[in-house]
Amino acid sequence: MTMRWTLPTLFALLAFFVLYPKLFPVYTITYGMNITIVDGQHAGLDVRNDVLYFGKVSRGGEGMRQLLIKNHETRALRVTFSSQGPFASYLYVPEEKYMLQPQEEHIFNVFVRVPQEAPLGSFVGKLTVSFWKS
Repeated sequence: MTMRWTLPTLFALLAFFVLYPKLFPVYTITYGMNITIVDGQHAGLDVRNDVLYFGKVSRGGEGMRQLLIKNHETRALRVTFSSQGPFASYLYVPEEKYMLQPQEEHIFNVFVRVPQEAPLGSFVGKLTVSFWKS
C-alpha cells in the first residue's frame, strides 16, 4: 500500500518542522539552590560555585548570586530561567528573557527576596537555565 500525501498533511508536517526547533530548548543547565531562612538580622553567603548557595537570609531580607553564562554557539540564543522548590516564588532574575549573542558572556543576577511570613529553616531547590533558538 502506498501512502498518499494530502495537502493538509503536508502543511501539518511543514508546520511541525518549522516550529519544532522553537518548541524545545537547544539545551538546559540546572543548578541546585540552597537557602537557610532565619529570624532576625543576619547576612551570610556561601561562595562555592557548584550550587547557588544564598546562605542565611533573614525574613524580609534579600540575597543575590551571580551566574556567568557564555554562548559557545555560532548563533544567538534566547536565555530563560525557571525555578522549582519551596522557595522558587522568592526568586527573581531581572533579565528573565535575554538574547545572548554568539560567543557573548553575560553575568545574570539571581535575587532571592524572602517574605516576612516565610517559614524558618533550610530549603533546597533548582534553577534551570534554558537556551532556545532565536
